[in-house]
Amino acid sequence: MDVDEIIANMVENDILKYPQQVSLNNLLGSFDCTGSTGNEHKSSTTPPFPSNPSYAELKNHLAQFCILPNRCRASKQHYSDLIQVHSIMLYGPRGCGKKTAVHSIATELNALIFHLSANNLNGKYMGKYGPTRLIHMIFTVASMHEYCPVVIFLEDCEKFMLNSKNKKKAPKGGPVRFMKDLQTYKNKCLSFKDRVVIVGTSSEPDKIDVKQCKKFFDKILCFPYPNYFDRYLFWKAFLQSRLVTVNIAKKIEEVVDLSSLCKLSEGFTAADIKLSVEKLRKPTLISACNEVNETSMECFLVKALGEINDCDENILKIAEFTNKILSVDTSHDPNCSPSST
Repeated sequence: MDVDEIIANMVENDILKYPQQVSLNNLLGSFDCTGSTGNEHKSSTTPPFPSNPSYAELKNHLAQFCILPNRCRASKQHYSDLIQVHSIMLYGPRGCGKKTAVHSIATELNALIFHLSANNLNGKYMGKYGPTRLIHMIFTVASMHEYCPVVIFLEDCEKFMLNSKNKKKAPKGGPVRFMKDLQTYKNKCLSFKDRVVIVGTSSEPDKIDVKQCKKFFDKILCFPYPNYFDRYLFWKAFLQSRLVTVNIAKKIEEVVDLSSLCKLSEGFTAADIKLSVEKLRKPTLISACNEVNETSMECFLVKALGEINDCDENILKIAEFTNKILSVDTSHDPNCSPSST
């Protein structure tokens, strides 16, 4: 099978695609200067774990590990002696920007995306050699300079490397059957010259086989629940954009108390905040802007957010996974690549 046939096959199966055009600057977030990141939700039932990185730090990590070394062949040569990261995992609650981060990496690199997910792979490439065939096709294209750089996106990567408890429940035609070949091709086919980044995302890291995870991913980053400063930026950006769409020429600070919204929205993600703003109706906006009812917008937004159902449970799962990542020892395994959080 030649390269054109390989590309046609993967396009038909919705695996090879162009990224959504999202700049790294679209990842909103600031540095946390108070040292409170990761501690806002801590309770007596939450195990101790290091403070999570701020969103600004995460953007720096993505640029350092994924974007700058793979801009061009010259930059790859320059960074190869300093940074050799071919795979990175992003984990955290749903709606915290992991998928946006993947597309921003691909956009900044002007890269193709090989999108591997349960929806794309269930029931496809079956048989004994089906998984090997797909992974071989992906790395064949990725190794050709005219198609580089390439981002291999493992969405919900916990489904590729399930622990023993969850593997029993996994469907036979699911993504877990591709993991052995992914590990083999990553170890044997990627050199420091290849501009290939494997990015995995997970919202349920408690289902992952931790040793296999550390063996496969060179870097592991946590996307936490946004802190107060991040939520302030989210509310400001989303609400200001909403005012523009309804042709209201006012600054959002004049219309709504952002500080109160930040406090009331603790435990919500960027996606939650954006969804609540999208539900904001034009009459409510006009009423608030004309000071007919100063609290109408705040009341509506808080009501739209609803109740937090699984926030505390997610925090606990993420904290436990972070502890496992930091404590698991894979140094005895010669095939294990170095990892860090």
